[in-house]
Amino acid sequence: MSYQTKSLPLASFLYSKTEVNLIDVDKKDTNNIFFQFEPEDVVEKLVDNYYTAVGDNGNIKRYVEAQKSLKDLIFEIKRQNS
Repeated sequence: MSYQTKSLPLASFLYSKTEVNLIDVDKKDTNNIFFQFEPEDVVEKLVDNYYTAVGDNGNIKRYVEAQKSLKDLIFEIKRQNS
């Protein structure tokens, strides 16, 4: 099983974590791009931490780099579909 989100900030947070993997980017609808991560149990704990600001929420530099990478991916998908 995997966890899916279209929230860029949350996806960036998850993408910056070494204990989870980005396994797919659902680009069927370029207005709603979904990112899929696994393993689901680890991802769900991180999502709880993200929304409750509990625990180690990570290195801001890695977060910013992850967000830039995902934004680049989104722009590339939209460019290919235009």
